[in-house]
Amino acid sequence: MSGIPAVEPRNQSLHGGLESALAEALDVKAACAAVVDHLAAAPDLMPSLYLERGGRLRCQAVSGYWQVFDGMPPGAGVIGRTFVSGRPTVVSDASKSSEYLEAVPGVHAEVCVPIRLEGRLAGALNVESERPLPGAEMVRRLEGCCRLLEARIGALGGIPDESPTRALARHAAQLARLTEIEAIHEEVLAACCAVGKMDSAAIADKVARGFRVVAASGAQEADLRALPPRVLSEVAAWVGSMTSVHTIGQPAGRGFAGHEALRGAGAEALIALPLGSSDDPTGFLLLTDASPIAPPTEDIELLELLAVMTTSALTTANAVDELRRRADHDPLTGLAHHATFRAALGKACSGPSGDEHLALLVVDVDGFKRVNDERGHQHGDQVLTGVAATLQQALRNDALLARIGGDEFAALVRVPQPDDAREVAERLRAAVARGSGARVSVGVALHRPPENETPLFTRADAAMYRVKRRGGDGVAMG
Repeated sequence: MSGIPAVEPRNQSLHGGLESALAEALDVKAACAAVVDHLAAAPDLMPSLYLERGGRLRCQAVSGYWQVFDGMPPGAGVIGRTFVSGRPTVVSDASKSSEYLEAVPGVHAEVCVPIRLEGRLAGALNVESERPLPGAEMVRRLEGCCRLLEARIGALGGIPDESPTRALARHAAQLARLTEIEAIHEEVLAACCAVGKMDSAAIADKVARGFRVVAASGAQEADLRALPPRVLSEVAAWVGSMTSVHTIGQPAGRGFAGHEALRGAGAEALIALPLGSSDDPTGFLLLTDASPIAPPTEDIELLELLAVMTTSALTTANAVDELRRRADHDPLTGLAHHATFRAALGKACSGPSGDEHLALLVVDVDGFKRVNDERGHQHGDQVLTGVAATLQQALRNDALLARIGGDEFAALVRVPQPDDAREVAERLRAAVARGSGARVSVGVALHRPPENETPLFTRADAAMYRVKRRGGDGVAMG
């Protein structure tokens, strides 16, 4: 294709006619169309113009195509890459470009420049051609078009805000993909502010004694997180009948019980929406703003849909968490099981040692088979749960305790001095004897870097069996 003559950019005072066309454009869409029409007047050019909306590049105007890419993620293709980098892109031979997204067969060259509004990246202006393009000259021409477009968009008041309906649809799509509670909270807070047009939002969960703010964002985040339980309970009462509550833009009007604390925190407008159901209320969403806003009913309806989506997403996430917990934990004692413990042990052995020493304790209940045979498995289960609870209480909070076999437990602890590991083991043995009357044999092994978890576990296990052979109810180092 090297013999194909290049497209010659026509000067036309470079942008002749575009300024007058832009002056007649009454909205952003029309201004974008004016730029594309201006470029399309040149032979063999296929222009397209994209603006960022809701985290994606949306096609605003195009010429020369029957179909077009839209909703392009930033970074995708030449257009997405240009938007992300903020620099012009020249593709002299599309067949050799890894960034080129093939759409129309036979395209030879592509040139793309970023669009900025008030210094912020806002989109990209692109041209493709089946003939070679004079790269540097085409970049200058497109950048000139962008400057005129940017000025006209500024005169029109800027790019219109995303509509609440579009904002809800965008965030709903994200929510449907999430199963981590923290990520759901983050997405819901962003959706609240985007749909409700308020500057702050919080999520409150129902807990054993009232309600607690579990996530918040925006200008009033600190104040929302600091709301006392009494105020949160009063807000929950507002929406207790599964109704929404919002201000009406009259600062002198009378508020519901508890509103004083919110206004004292700087909230001159608010929206509260229930989470859960009338049979099982689980919390509420709270949106606030420093201005006395009167949200339209249509936005309240959208936020109510968001509240339903939030309830569904959190219910699913909690169910997934419970399934993970059950998969990782022993159902009888609630402790981590063998596979989970071995994975944690391996990670600890390969990680930095720090100032403390890593110690592994293997604990076996003495005479447990006789307990099961003589008093039954139900009593045996009670012994195991009692031993597990006693061991858990006797260990530091940062220790990991697991049930790794029928009557066998293991603990991963960190101690300041090597001798402290034996003291921990003796403390566990004595605690079990006092707490449940059971007797245990404990084997202890200190990690010897760079050994992995297998020899460490083997040494601790062998030490425990030495105690068993001596009659049990003791501690041995391995």
